[in-house]
Amino acid sequence: MGLYEEIATCRPPTSKERKRLVREQHRKRVLSSADVAQSYVRLLKQVGQKTTVKMDPTVKRTLCQGCDTVLIPGVSATTRVKPSSMHGNTIHTTCLRCKHTRRIPAPPEPDGADPLATEVDSMDVDESDADTVRRKRSRRRRGAKPHPRPFFERDDHVVFRGNVQVRPIVQ
Repeated sequence: MGLYEEIATCRPPTSKERKRLVREQHRKRVLSSADVAQSYVRLLKQVGQKTTVKMDPTVKRTLCQGCDTVLIPGVSATTRVKPSSMHGNTIHTTCLRCKHTRRIPAPPEPDGADPLATEVDSMDVDESDADTVRRKRSRRRRGAKPHPRPFFERDDHVVFRGNVQVRPIVQ
């Protein structure tokens, strides 16, 4: 007869006996790599909260908000690009463990950098096929405009730190 059965038949377990039972159960438990990763993600979030340090958005996007799983497309998450009237396209990432979905806007690419155009131009394809592909793509993205560059990236922007000019105007 095991320790638990012996204690359960006679009297309620004491705190020492309960602690020993919990320790025995933890020893028998086999941890998977997903469980270890999940505990590290929780620890990462706790440290970030206690030190009031913000997590980088690229790191934040690889973690599930529902179950703290590391999201790896095709392994622990599904990733889909879906059209959006507001942003042009959105990236839908669904956790396979808890089915939590996260939607992130995918901003349109600038006019000069059309990856489909370079892809079609590099292949040996009839011009009529390439034109229909371009027309379909432009029809789907109508109304989406690229965002202007932020001030700190513009050439005519001056940066001061205190009274000292850090970056002068480039002419």
